[in-house]
Amino acid sequence: MLREFYERHKNTLFILGTVLVTYLLYFHNLGNFRLLDVDETRYVDMSRCMRETGDYMTLFLNGEYFFEKPPLYFWLENLSFAVFNAVNEFTARVPGCIEGILTAIVLFFTTKKFTKNTKLATISAFILLCSAEFLILSKTAILDILLASMVSISVLCGFMTFSAEEKQKKFYWWGFYLFSALGVLGKGIPAIAVPFGIMFVAGIYTKKLKEYFRPQYFLVGLAMFFAVIIPWHKLMLTMYDPLFFDEYIIKHHIARFLGSDVIHRERPFLFYIPVILWGTIPYMASFTALIVEKLSQLKNFKGFKNIKITAFSDLDKENQYLSLCIIGALVTFFFFSSSGTKLITYIIPIYPYLAVIMAKYWLEYIEKGEHRKGIEISSKIFNYLLIVAGVVFAVALPFMPEPLKGDLSLIAIPVIFTVTVFPIIGLVGIKKDNRKLLFVSYILFMASLSGFAYDKILEMNYRFGQNDLMEFAQYAKDNKLNINTFKSGKRYSLLYYSGKQVVFNIPEEDFEHVISDPKNIVVVRKKNFDKVPVKVTVLKDGRKYMMLSK
Repeated sequence: MLREFYERHKNTLFILGTVLVTYLLYFHNLGNFRLLDVDETRYVDMSRCMRETGDYMTLFLNGEYFFEKPPLYFWLENLSFAVFNAVNEFTARVPGCIEGILTAIVLFFTTKKFTKNTKLATISAFILLCSAEFLILSKTAILDILLASMVSISVLCGFMTFSAEEKQKKFYWWGFYLFSALGVLGKGIPAIAVPFGIMFVAGIYTKKLKEYFRPQYFLVGLAMFFAVIIPWHKLMLTMYDPLFFDEYIIKHHIARFLGSDVIHRERPFLFYIPVILWGTIPYMASFTALIVEKLSQLKNFKGFKNIKITAFSDLDKENQYLSLCIIGALVTFFFFSSSGTKLITYIIPIYPYLAVIMAKYWLEYIEKGEHRKGIEISSKIFNYLLIVAGVVFAVALPFMPEPLKGDLSLIAIPVIFTVTVFPIIGLVGIKKDNRKLLFVSYILFMASLSGFAYDKILEMNYRFGQNDLMEFAQYAKDNKLNINTFKSGKRYSLLYYSGKQVVFNIPEEDFEHVISDPKNIVVVRKKNFDKVPVKVTVLKDGRKYMMLSK
């Protein structure tokens, strides 16, 4: 009877299950943890400032001009504030979640329309939604997911020009230019370089590069592109030239790409390989197995001259789409790896293409039993490691010293449950040769981890310093005190949670003058307390920071 009910309503049940899993992945407990220092508190305070001042064109940070980023992210933040009529952790994070989910939806429909394979499209979307770095950054109020979303949708529109009927191609080309322009308004020049670079390489491979320059595609597309990006940039240049040009164009776009001196983030060329590996959790194991399988096929490699690349026109639809996604992944990887400045968040636009590549691998396993050895061995290793970690954690927790025991107790129940129950389900799937169950176990693992454990993990993280800052900020707000910092860096939790400007990093020669004012407090790292030049009173002694007065 249950099976009959399932067969009759399986499409409805699948949709309901997808909605529930997506909710757990992205929205459950989304507002239950404070904004993270430093980027979330910085950007959300800028968005709040925009709302309070009514100036939706010029960006300000801590009372000063902020010309590092364009304004689209902050506009979307303010749209969320307006819809919910509140400025808080939940409303600040909603736009990023919507952008991440929107990317997965567009990936689903693009994959389905291009390949005519609904299963491949579904698996691609789920892998993207569950990929650790993509998921975490979608739930974090920073700009990177906006860039990834706009760039990915732009490129996916571009991919559709290789499959669409002639009368529809212009709409996809217009979508390519439009979303690339929105990406520029979201985070600047990378939204030009990445999608245009991918489409350039794809045009060479498909031998359709000349088609790009048809007036109905190229001229109309460029007109749309410039209509979106020019007004704000022209306004800023008119109002703040040459400061805007020097800061925005030269320093934070050209100089940051060419070198690491701007934000001091020099990394080796292959920096993003380990980032991508952890970023594809929980599919990291099978992704590694896929790479090993492909590398093993090179044992008979006889030189680049003997490589034969199959013509795009000779491939079926699935492999055409797969080849485009490989191009997308490679161009994205080499662009960000070539940058002089590297942050782990920059590589996020690569995940939609990797999702399709991994989905093809998994679908061949689920439907045909191919790649069984690679997927099942890697899955066993991954699942057994999780179970062992969970058991060791549970056994060791009572014997841990305080305060570490208290910190870890916050996450014990949700984490132990997640890293034992769902890996066991995955192992049962392997033993019973239920390949769908193995795949679903990964989705449920991430839904549980994201929905019920993620906020607890961050709460534990706050105990290592950020709780101090938030407590100090609230104290200053309640007592109408001015906040200064000394040898503590720019901790924007003080700015956001106090709701007032902060004087960061006061010079040593000004310390006595600042601390002598009873309206001032000074926040210092505990390890730097011995560098305080005058006698002070410790108002609050936190775990990592101290709050000082005269």
